[in-house]
Amino acid sequence: MSVPKFLQFILHKNVIDIMNWKKKAIVKTIGASINALALVNTEKAAAKAFDLFCSPRAGQLREKDIVFLKTATRWIDLSFNNDKIQCYEWEGSGKKVLLAHGWESNSARWQNLIKSLQKADFHIIAIDAPAHGGSGSAHFHAARYAQFMDVVVKYFQPNHIVGHSVGGFAMLYFLTDFENNVEKAISLGAPSDLPRIFESYWDMMGYSDRVRNAMNEHFAGIFNKEVSYFRIREIVKSLKTQGMVIHDRGDLICRFADGEAIHENWENSAFMITEKLGHGYQDKKVYHAIRDFLKD
Repeated sequence: MSVPKFLQFILHKNVIDIMNWKKKAIVKTIGASINALALVNTEKAAAKAFDLFCSPRAGQLREKDIVFLKTATRWIDLSFNNDKIQCYEWEGSGKKVLLAHGWESNSARWQNLIKSLQKADFHIIAIDAPAHGGSGSAHFHAARYAQFMDVVVKYFQPNHIVGHSVGGFAMLYFLTDFENNVEKAISLGAPSDLPRIFESYWDMMGYSDRVRNAMNEHFAGIFNKEVSYFRIREIVKSLKTQGMVIHDRGDLICRFADGEAIHENWENSAFMITEKLGHGYQDKKVYHAIRDFLKD
């Protein structure tokens, strides 16, 4: 006997609700254990909380990703503090463009954009972020990503950079805090405020004030900067690089207001608003806009 469609929907919804409840329960249990650890060893609790924040899910390059990446002219290994930086290069006669992907992604996500840029003879370099793709590092965060970018920019001397999501966040931090000669930069769906991201993480885990304060201190000890410094919407006020901000009204990962804030404070930037692309920004009109902006 077949199950009526309305009952199938109810059963499916209940299964999803149960799965979500279990995930939330696990998250809160982990948060509670770190809160308990903080009562005994605050520094260790802060380190564990930070490690958890900076740990993407383990993932490997898919076969189709590898097939595309093999079209690169060269695979180049650079390094930062003994961490491998995997780079891919598609040679062209035009200016050099560096592509920086986002969280839990890899350089293959740029496949369609790369094909579009190749039509204009751009020389393209793509970087795998820390703890992503073929790159090393135990942790992934915007500050470490910017350090990786610094190595890559010194080696390749790109004229332009395109960054997606936290890759865009790291790119904007890099441009303002590291010496470079980048002419143009494009931010795709980048967040504007690391402190707000921390707050969301803390709330999700249910961390105590003790853990939150200790994690702030742990972060400052690593980067010699407070978390509060990483407000990209404030950092870009000093940015002289010519830029373009592309943000989708329906982006559920990095809200549209983030793109507006970055553009409004980045004096020398254009703003492209997209619709119904979500956080992926995989669309011909985006590829063409990027190509045209970099060609001008």
